[in-house]
Amino acid sequence: MLSTGVRTPIGVKIFGPDLKTIQGLGERLESILRDVRARAPSSRAHGRRLLRGLRLHRDELARYGLTIDDAQMIITSAIGARNVTTTVEGRERYR
Repeated sequence: MLSTGVRTPIGVKIFGPDLKTIQGLGERLESILRDVRARAPSSRAHGRRLLRGLRLHRDELARYGLTIDDAQMIITSAIGARNVTTTVEGRERYR
């Protein structure tokens, strides 16, 4: 939750063919979840570009003494796909 910016106990990720469809689904889901005890605001899609893939160049990495594994660890940590720490707030744990 800390890395994604979600400030509610539940986060829902919606996938769709275009932003207009995703926006509509998010608004519908928000109205459905309004009766749930936890607050459920819809985070609006802003049309940000997505990272599709990276091409790692071994010779460039080697120049700085890095391996493919080093680069992959740094990338996964940077985009939030790897747990780098755990915080404890009362009985809740956030990774």
